[in-house]
Amino acid sequence: KPFSTPQISPNAKSKLSHLLLACASLFIVTQPPARAAEPFATHRLSVGPSIGFLNWSLGMGGTLTYTYRKDPGSRFHFGAESGFLHWDASTDNPAEITALPILGTATYLFNPGARIKAYVGASVGIAPTWLGGGTIEFDTMALLRPGLEFKYFYFEPRVGLYDFNFVILPTVGVYIDLL
Repeated sequence: KPFSTPQISPNAKSKLSHLLLACASLFIVTQPPARAAEPFATHRLSVGPSIGFLNWSLGMGGTLTYTYRKDPGSRFHFGAESGFLHWDASTDNPAEITALPILGTATYLFNPGARIKAYVGASVGIAPTWLGGGTIEFDTMALLRPGLEFKYFYFEPRVGLYDFNFVILPTVGVYIDLL
């Protein structure tokens, strides 16, 4: 019989099944535990100090931003931003300037799975402004916010227009994801 199947004794079948069971058990035991899904944060608070250049006059301030995203796969964050900006009187700024911007903001995240995440955002709104002589104005502000985030830190070299004047507001800060 040239094509006959070999016969396996019942004792060999038992040994083979025990060997397969031992290999399968070893495979299962040596596998790393499955990672729990990372919690998905829909809300984020960011806070950080800023330095500001308005008409090349150096100022200081800080920002507070709240953003929201609807689902884990979303690359878009929407929210609001406020803060405090102050410039002393100088040859470029004839009066002391203090602004409290109130801005709507949108952010697009380029690489959500990376360790260092790149994004770009835009913020637009009004900035109630107190001038040195007691005058209050409601100025406009628009910012382009490219940025990088790593762990719980972020950096944004913000540029834009404040009352139709060029402004640079680099910011380094921390963020907290809220579930």
